[in-house]
Amino acid sequence: MRTHLILFLTVIYSCNSDPVWSKFESSDSNFDSKYSFEVDQKNMIYLDSVTGPISYNIQYILRDSSEILALWNKNDNSIMYYELNSFNPSLKQFFLRSGPNANYSSNFYYLNQDSIFSTDAIKFIYLTNQGSKIENTYPISDNTQFARPPSPYVWTGSPFFLKDNKLFFQCYMGGVFDRPTMAFVNLESKQISYFGEYPWFYLKAYWRGGFEYMTHTFNADQNLLVMSFAADHYLRTIDINKLEVIDSAFAGSDKLSNIKAPRLKMSDSGSELDDQKFLTQSSYGRILYDEYRKVYYRFAFEGINDSDLTSDSNDRATIKPSMIIILNENFKKIGEYSLNRFKYDLNMTFVSRDGLNIRLKAPENEDIIMFDILKLIAL
Repeated sequence: MRTHLILFLTVIYSCNSDPVWSKFESSDSNFDSKYSFEVDQKNMIYLDSVTGPISYNIQYILRDSSEILALWNKNDNSIMYYELNSFNPSLKQFFLRSGPNANYSSNFYYLNQDSIFSTDAIKFIYLTNQGSKIENTYPISDNTQFARPPSPYVWTGSPFFLKDNKLFFQCYMGGVFDRPTMAFVNLESKQISYFGEYPWFYLKAYWRGGFEYMTHTFNADQNLLVMSFAADHYLRTIDINKLEVIDSAFAGSDKLSNIKAPRLKMSDSGSELDDQKFLTQSSYGRILYDEYRKVYYRFAFEGINDSDLTSDSNDRATIKPSMIIILNENFKKIGEYSLNRFKYDLNMTFVSRDGLNIRLKAPENEDIIMFDILKLIAL
């Protein structure tokens, strides 16, 4: 059945006479390989009986001299705080689902013990303390600016961040590419402001199947918001003070290919093949800024070949070969590092003082979460 699907996909694709591509100049892919990674050590945390090993809302917190990893536990609507040097939870904070402090969020941003932000993406952005008391609420959108405003989209790869009493967040409306990509709420006036946009080629076609997503990171050293779009070989940078796009910077690889839009319009036939078109082409994932080493890490993916796509193995049919693109703080590419294809969960990553932490898949033991620490090394 999968073989027939691939053949049908090829026919549909070849009939499109005016495809839209995301391309890069071959000269942009030239770079001097100066850095790579080595697996230096591991971080490990032990889970209680109601905490699962997968959470896509995690945050690394440096408090005094302690390193803390906070993660969202969907099983009991709580934030678990772990001291990395002791491996055990130091605190558990519940989000209440009823009463005067009811909070239906499934994400969080820890600023300090008295200021924890979250959003349910439907009604409010909440400010709570560590006792889960709601101290304030803020709007999630502004209907006066758009008839259908985009909603907050907050997770590890697109976190909240605070700057000058403004809480910034990604906003998203699936399959709609003429809306802003970012917003902030002024914590004093409670006014929403929108900014940011998709790259031009997103407006010329219908980029679905996985290409619709973006992630971002904030470089507080330079007040830069850096955005990574799944179909874009280039990073987009915005001056957070002026809310102006500064530049685009190549952050791809000659191992990756130009990317073709799945469809030209939403109304075009072939929607059931969007996922396959995403899986068989190059794409990009998370972007992280490493404030300790003043570099950026961008996850990039090669397309799956036809034999893997039709494999009986779900992993081979759905997990794309991956690499990490390394750039210095001026967005000059200085290295790339290929990852073991089936070893890691790339959506559970964070930067610590020791390096880049990536969760190891460990289906044989669901009582722990283990991270490899990738240490940046000069070649």
